[in-house]
Amino acid sequence: MLGVGCFDGQVKLVKADTGEVCASFQGHAGEVHCLALSPNGDSIVSGGADCTAQVWDVGSAVKRFELRESAPIPVEARLASTLVGTNAAVQSVCFSPSGHKVATGSEHGFVRIWSAETGEQQHLIPCGSSKVRAVAF
Repeated sequence: MLGVGCFDGQVKLVKADTGEVCASFQGHAGEVHCLALSPNGDSIVSGGADCTAQVWDVGSAVKRFELRESAPIPVEARLASTLVGTNAAVQSVCFSPSGHKVATGSEHGFVRIWSAETGEQQHLIPCGSSKVRAVAF
């Protein structure tokens, strides 16, 4: 499976051997900068110019979380929380090897560690005035 982040805000899952689009997720209000599949393949996280990282359930194409970085606000009743904070484009995302955490790197020089299960921010790591271009566990 290949994940594709598009300039129009869409994320697509494509069969790499055939090019067939298996799923499409629309949630970003701007271009998608980065994405990562969870180790078990059941979730995908995308980061974008709209200052969000979005975690999707691959099987149902339902958004689990929209991570914006600080206080929880409901996305909708059936979803967990939306996290809101600094307005900085998300430049990098990744899942931990266990799939239980998500890391995001922002244009304003912060790395945030989130629970992939609850959407709760667990850590904030300042990286000075440098933009964070890559994160990896």
